[in-house]
Amino acid sequence: MTGPLDGVKVWDASWVGVGPLTARYLAEYGATVVRTESLRSVDVLRMAPPFTARPARAATSPASAPCSPP
Repeated sequence: MTGPLDGVKVWDASWVGVGPLTARYLAEYGATVVRTESLRSVDVLRMAPPFTARPARAATSPASAPCSPP
């Protein structure tokens, strides 16, 4: 599926709040979003419910955008 932002590449270094949400919207419109996180301070949304029995992965975060692999 292509969108109006197909071919646009975005680097998401946001931490919490509107940044990850904006990255998600950009990805839904076709942009390739590459998300990076700090090793020292985890994104607080990774610790927010809902919790599942599955191990934590990048795709299980509520802030994760449906992005293409780099």
